[in-house]
Order: sequence, then structure tokens, then C-alpha cells
Amino acid sequence: MKRVAGGQVYESYGEFNFFNQVNSVNYYFSILFTLISFFFLSLTVYSFMVVYQDEEGEVEPAAVWRHIKENLVKVIYSGVVLSVFTFLSVFMLGFGIYFGVVISMFVLIMVREELGFVDTIERSFYLIKGHWWATFGLLFVAGFIQSIIGYLAALPVGIITFLRVMQLPGAESDLLLVSATTLATVLTIYIYSVSVIALGFQYFNLVEKKDGIGFMEQAELIGQQQQGATANAGQY
Repeated sequence: MKRVAGGQVYESYGEFNFFNQVNSVNYYFSILFTLISFFFLSLTVYSFMVVYQDEEGEVEPAAVWRHIKENLVKVIYSGVVLSVFTFLSVFMLGFGIYFGVVISMFVLIMVREELGFVDTIERSFYLIKGHWWATFGLLFVAGFIQSIIGYLAALPVGIITFLRVMQLPGAESDLLLVSATTLATVLTIYIYSVSVIALGFQYFNLVEKKDGIGFMEQAELIGQQQQGATANAGQY
């Protein structure tokens, strides 16, 4: 058994290590900064999507950065609040899982439709109604793909660590380990874009199904084409 300060007794070193970690301030700061990084990545990707749609395919970095600056604060504080609420709701008969899927597109909704915190949540419930399982399945598949890519990204680190344990020549290089760890970390950050992009397509899919935006735009385009044809016919 492992005894620590305060008189708490642990049955194994693994149990001691787990509780020692979760009771550390650094642990919670790492979670916070991980969440912030994820929301910043989501905001960047969705800002690009919004600009691409608004400018009909012509994307200027300045326009993307403008969307990021305008939404960064509210996206981060909304994301942290919703993440904490979702985590706590997991213990409420699985409601956290349901709610997590519902608000999975909140960043894009907030950026695309320029809504506030409460309106974004209401809009999320509206869009997801009748399509929860489809969205859950999409997240599951995207998460599975991310886990495979993440495993492959972390594989070099595992190999180097194993070689160091076996004390094989060349494996003791700290530069080699740091390089592999840095590469794995960078790739892991970009891996999250898989689910972010998938949710982006799901959002536009649900908007078209719920609001018929795609059909409305096509109807307007047909009307413009008919007017243009009439004007051209009058010239002859």
C-alpha cells in the first residue's frame, strides 16, 4: 500500500498516481488549455468556412482573422461553460452524452449565425431534433478515425521509449525523443480537425433540411437566370 501526506491510504501505485494527478492544479490547467486550443482550432476552421461561403470561394486571411477576433472571447467562455456542464451532466443518467451531441456544433452556429450564448443553445436543439443519432454516428466515426491517426502519430514515441528501455544504441538521444514527441503533439492538434470539419458539413446539411436554405438559394438563382434570359431575348 502507498501512504501519502494527510493519512490517505491507496491500494496500488496506479491509484496513488491517479489521485495525485487529478488533485494537482497543473492537471486542471492542462485541461483548460487543451479546451481553449480545441475551441481556437474550431473557430479557425469555421471562420474559414464562413468566409469561403460569403465570398464565393475567395478566402482572404484578413477576413478569416476578423471573424476569429470578433468571436474568440465568446466562443472560449461559452465552450468552457458548456464543457463543464456537459461533464457534470454525464453523471445525470447519461444526459451529458445527449447534451454533448446537441451542442457539438455550437461554435459554427455562433459564428455563422452571429448568435449569443442562449440563442446558440436553442438553435442547437432545433437543428439536432430528429437527427441526434445521425450526428452521434458521425461523431463516433470521426472519433474512430482520429484515434487511429492519433495512434499512428504516437507510435514513433512509443518505439523510441521501448528502445530506450531496452538500452539499444542510438535510442538514448534526447533530440530524437523530443523531435518525435513534438511531431506527435502537432499532429494530434491537427487530428481534431477531422471531427470539426465533419460537424461543419453536418451543420450545413441540417440547416438545409430544417430551413431549406439550399433550395431557396437555388430558386433565387433560377429566377435570376429567367430574368437574364428575358432581358437577352428583348435585345434581339
